Amino acid sequence: MYEFSVPMPLELKYIDDIIAINNNFSNSKITSFYFALPIQASDRSSFEQIRTENEIPNFEFVMPLIKYAKKNKFEFIYLLNSVAGFSNIQEVHEEQKKALDILMDKLRATGSNKVRVTNFQVVSYLKKYHPDFQIYMSTSCEYTQIAQFKNMMKLFPFIKEFIPSYEINKDFHLLKNLRKEFSDTEIELIADEGCIMGCPFRKEHALTQRADLHQKNFSLMKMKNLSISLYLKNVMI
Repeated sequence: MYEFSVPMPLELKYIDDIIAINNNFSNSKITSFYFALPIQASDRSSFEQIRTENEIPNFEFVMPLIKYAKKNKFEFIYLLNSVAGFSNIQEVHEEQKKALDILMDKLRATGSNKVRVTNFQVVSYLKKYHPDFQIYMSTSCEYTQIAQFKNMMKLFPFIKEFIPSYEINKDFHLLKNLRKEFSDTEIELIADEGCIMGCPFRKEHALTQRADLHQKNFSLMKMKNLSISLYLKNVMI
């Protein structure tokens, strides 16, 4: 069966719509939702990659949605997929740790234990202080070679899943070898995203969306025609 993950619906009726869609198909189903707090949220951790603006004030707003989704057998993955890591300024560093710890506790309260991460400082911190969480690596790592995946898994063998760069999601020879090399690791393919194929600014796009932790002000690069990303999980090539 083909499994898809999609952005978290922000109203219960849309979760019900997806349940109805799933009931009409047997070979393909939406099985997981992903989400990150937006730029305005008061309790975001600073490790979210900011891609949208909306009126969600805090995590408490989405808690009933997450619980409802999980009650209906959907997986939930929180996105900590910013390329930025911890600050070198001690005061800011401590603020980041505190905010991240609080967010992890809120995720636990919903019964969720899956996070998608890009920065390896954050990976190491989560492994040490929140070992009950499963860590999935983000496509924002932009890995395009088997050697990169091998070295990542050698250093962090506890990683449960990774997503190759969108740039190689049609390189079926490479994908077959990845599946063969990492038979015990879930591999997810990104089906669509905001950047065009061959975009020369892929990493710069992520870097321009960052938080100014000193003044609590945030800068957001406006993106037009941002596609909803769909992910195809556990594809057996």
